[in-house]
Amino acid sequence: AAIVVAFGALTCAAVVAVSGMEPGLILSELVPETDITSAYLRAEGDFFSFFPVTVATMDVDYADERVQLRILRLHAETASLEEVVRPPPPFWLATLLSFSPGAGFPLGDQGVLPREAFYPAFRAWLREDPTGVAEAQGNFGFGPGGRAAGELAYAEWTLYAHGVQEPAACIAFVGEMAETCEGAVADGVGAYALGLPFYRCERYVKLRMWCLRGVAVALGVVFGVTVLFVGTLREAAIMVATLAANLVQLAGILAYAGMKVNGALVMAIVASIGCASEYAGHFTMAFLQARGSGPQRIRFAYERSFHPLLDSAVSTVLGIAMIAFAAFPFVVKYFFVPMVVLTILNFANAVLLLPVLLRLMGAPRPA
Repeated sequence: AAIVVAFGALTCAAVVAVSGMEPGLILSELVPETDITSAYLRAEGDFFSFFPVTVATMDVDYADERVQLRILRLHAETASLEEVVRPPPPFWLATLLSFSPGAGFPLGDQGVLPREAFYPAFRAWLREDPTGVAEAQGNFGFGPGGRAAGELAYAEWTLYAHGVQEPAACIAFVGEMAETCEGAVADGVGAYALGLPFYRCERYVKLRMWCLRGVAVALGVVFGVTVLFVGTLREAAIMVATLAANLVQLAGILAYAGMKVNGALVMAIVASIGCASEYAGHFTMAFLQARGSGPQRIRFAYERSFHPLLDSAVSTVLGIAMIAFAAFPFVVKYFFVPMVVLTILNFANAVLLLPVLLRLMGAPRPA
């Protein structure tokens, strides 16, 4: 009972730590600390806080009045985000609408250009107001016929973000911007955003969801294969429960160590299920092969599997020991440390927690 309570407390503490685990990656850890690139990345994080962000619309009929209104709304929504520098640069469509009445192109009832006036007014603006075009910082792509006669294929405008140096702030900003663009897409206006914050942080916006999916699939596969080869649901469920606890404990310890959720850590967490299943599988199989009372079966499983499991754990640690001396902090932090912690937890759960659970809940076997 004490072992179950101890491992249960460790798992609960790990859950608390994981819930507060931040996603992201410290770029300066990707290169040796003595390298000039590391110094540059640290300085960039400390002193550079001004990043251009491009918002683009595409695959829409720009002459449609409803599309123009939705693009104006999209610009207002993106420009109102907390991280966007105010005032934003002039917006190309708003500048075009301001130019059009003076050039002989009256606006419609909704304050935008009617369909038949949009492209004549747009081409007149490009031709007659180069200063306004440059100030608006618009970037345009045209279909067949090019700039002179083609329709707009895409249009881009620039905003500037600040205060997104830290991974958490960057990920929050990228998520808000992506959600805003998805709202426009749902309304029939293709839109997306790009820029340095997106290149660095977009992958983390839904990383937790994909990590949970990967974990669920891996545990499901282990359960199915165990049932297929062992033939008993009870032992398979006990084994998978041990693997899940092992995974949560690993993530929690790494969270307490200050690690962030990123691709390398997710890979280690998902891979830990496969590594842990070896340890748990050997002990479970030995238990199922044994006959007699519960204690006799546990004793037999220990005799059959304890030394092989110990040899496996020691050889694994020795095999990766050289990684501890890598020049790259990222390699040490996200490969060596997780593998050592994983190996220790695999062994501890397999020879301490799993035997107790099998003894308490395992299926009886006649002598």
